[in-house]
Amino acid sequence: MEKFSYYLELYNMEIFDIDEMIEHEDQIKNAIKIEKYLNNLNDNIDIIRNAILSSFRFKKILNYDERLDHVRGIIYSMHYMNHEDLYKFINDLENMNTSIFDKTLFDVRTFSDNYDKDFFRDYMYNLKVKDEEEDITEDYLRGKINSVGETVIVEEKDDMTVEEFFKDSYEMKELVPLERLELFKKYYPLYKEGILEYKGIISGTKEHEYVSKGMDDYNKYITGCFEIMSSFIDQDLKRKSRNLIFTI
Repeated sequence: MEKFSYYLELYNMEIFDIDEMIEHEDQIKNAIKIEKYLNNLNDNIDIIRNAILSSFRFKKILNYDERLDHVRGIIYSMHYMNHEDLYKFINDLENMNTSIFDKTLFDVRTFSDNYDKDFFRDYMYNLKVKDEEEDITEDYLRGKINSVGETVIVEEKDDMTVEEFFKDSYEMKELVPLERLELFKKYYPLYKEGILEYKGIISGTKEHEYVSKGMDDYNKYITGCFEIMSSFIDQDLKRKSRNLIFTI
């Protein structure tokens, strides 16, 4: 098995050139010490090494304590969303059923209702996620809701069971990939707040500063990866879609 080397990894990642390796040898020695310390606490050496290397990607020069706290923050953030999630996200996006976008309005609109004018006028405006947690595209095309997201028909039940009552009062919705991304962007600050509180990391301390930076640096980086890939796949799907209005 090939021996792992921070010298080689940091050089291949173009973080340090040879001269910088010599000048900042203390940084690499600290990385080795941090790996040994964290590996005494947890056996997942690959995750630890990944976090340490990521720390160098964001901050080339830190002292030992700053680097350790920064790496800890990255590890906490990696449990929120990471590259494994990104690969699954890409696969989910590429395998989404987009056939509803390809159908002509003549094929979809087999009925007439009070919202005909809204439907035809706002067709393209509604071929999208309406907000970060509610995708109403198909309901809109099928005439279940109008152009502003209002339900067209609401059936009231007088003899509602207990199960039906709680189903109406607590609704769980399966999210499509882009909705999940928006949800996790929205709630990252709460996750971070909870982790720092759980770990007893006190605001205003150096520990808080660098753990917080580690969490934010990695979250910003991985979220950017998600957004770049979703934009690329979205443009690719639009280019291939039979709905040429998307691109022409």
